[in-house]
Amino acid sequence: MARIISKSKTNKTNKTNKIKKDIQNNNEISNLILENTVALQRNLVETTEELKNLNIKLTRLLEIFDRANRTFEDSLEKGTETDIVELEKKIDALVEQNRVIAKGLLLLGKSNRSSVTEAKPRFKARQSINEEEDSEEDKSDYSF
Repeated sequence: MARIISKSKTNKTNKTNKIKKDIQNNNEISNLILENTVALQRNLVETTEELKNLNIKLTRLLEIFDRANRTFEDSLEKGTETDIVELEKKIDALVEQNRVIAKGLLLLGKSNRSSVTEAKPRFKARQSINEEEDSEEDKSDYSF
C-alpha cells in the first residue's frame, strides 16, 4: 500500500508542476501581448503626428498655389499681355528642358542595361580563361 500512496503523491506534484508551468507560460504570453500592444499604440501615435504634419504642409502648399492663381488671374484682368507671353515662353523653355533631360536619362538607362548584359558574357569568358590557367598551373606544379 505504501507504493500506491507515493505514486498518488508524485502524480499530484506532477500535476501541480504542470499547472504552474502553464500559468508561467500564460503570464509570459500575456506580457508579450501587452508589450506588443503598447508598441503598436506608440507607432499609431507617431503616425498620427506625422499625418498632422503632412496635412499642415499640404495646406501651406495649397495656399501657395491659391495665391499664385489669384496673382495670375489679376494679371489677366489688368491686361498685361507681355507678362503672359513671358510666362508662356518660360513654361515652354521648361518643357523643352524636361524633354531633353528625359531623353538623356533614357539613353543612360539603355547604355547601363546594355553594359550589364555585355558584362555577363565577358565575366563567363574570363572565368573560363582563369580556370584554364589554373589547370595549366596545376599541371606544371606536378611535373618534375
